[in-house]
Amino acid sequence: MNENHQILRMTQTDEFGNFTFEKIDPFQNYIIMINEDDAKASFMGDNVTGSSTVTVQGIIREFKDPASYTPRPNVTIYMANSERKISNKIVSDGFGKFEFTNVASDPASVADLNKKTVSYNLDLSESEVVFSAYIMYIDPKTTELAYTEYVDIIELKEMGSDGGMGQEFANILFDFDKFFLRDKSKNVLDDVYNFLKANPTVTLRLDGHTDWFGSDPYNMKLSERRALSAHKYLIDKGISPNRIKNAWFGESRPAFDNMAPDGADSPENRQLNRRVEIKIEIPEMADLYLSL
Repeated sequence: MNENHQILRMTQTDEFGNFTFEKIDPFQNYIIMINEDDAKASFMGDNVTGSSTVTVQGIIREFKDPASYTPRPNVTIYMANSERKISNKIVSDGFGKFEFTNVASDPASVADLNKKTVSYNLDLSESEVVFSAYIMYIDPKTTELAYTEYVDIIELKEMGSDGGMGQEFANILFDFDKFFLRDKSKNVLDDVYNFLKANPTVTLRLDGHTDWFGSDPYNMKLSERRALSAHKYLIDKGISPNRIKNAWFGESRPAFDNMAPDGADSPENRQLNRRVEIKIEIPEMADLYLSL
């Protein structure tokens, strides 16, 4: 945010905890606001309950090129929940370092901060800004955030030629080391549910997959949890369990190479490999393959 509490950029840390805000003015002062709910999920997994204390630490640096990092001291950092209610604040030290919890040492000061209005001032003309943000839809009249979810790498796949479904489905994938369903994944499953309801002879199989980070046993279990997350969603909506089969393969069946052609790690391809494939079996017709 800028000093007027306007959100300029939004991003998400990678699997190593790194994050970057691009195309900002290094001579301006900024406020960083960390999502307390995401921090809890990172520490405690997908089922976060109660008001547990969470500690966040890091280093703020600026760079004009990858070889020139400079510590950024005196940066104000807030911790706030998804409704933007601030729970604590701190300032980075002379080395750009910070460490704090969601329990305020000065509650009165934090209470004053929550009297200020947080708004959005995103540069929608910059695709790098939009696609590195959580923005999915912004009301152009108010620039207020109407709906948020991390914008994935999305590949649209035409399914009509294989089985007559006549619509497109997006590859909606999983967060690193997570198995919860994103909202866009639920939208795909809702379409699958409607298709199953309209075609009672159709069955399906859910194949869980991971990228190559982690041990084989761990990834096998993670791919199982991903498949079962989709399984449970359909069962809860009323699909009979005997119409759904599950399989999981860990990292053994990547859809894309986990490495770039030069041998370097490919975060983009690994994101595409963190998936559940849906195999829809229609009697007397070719099988359909979806991904979410």
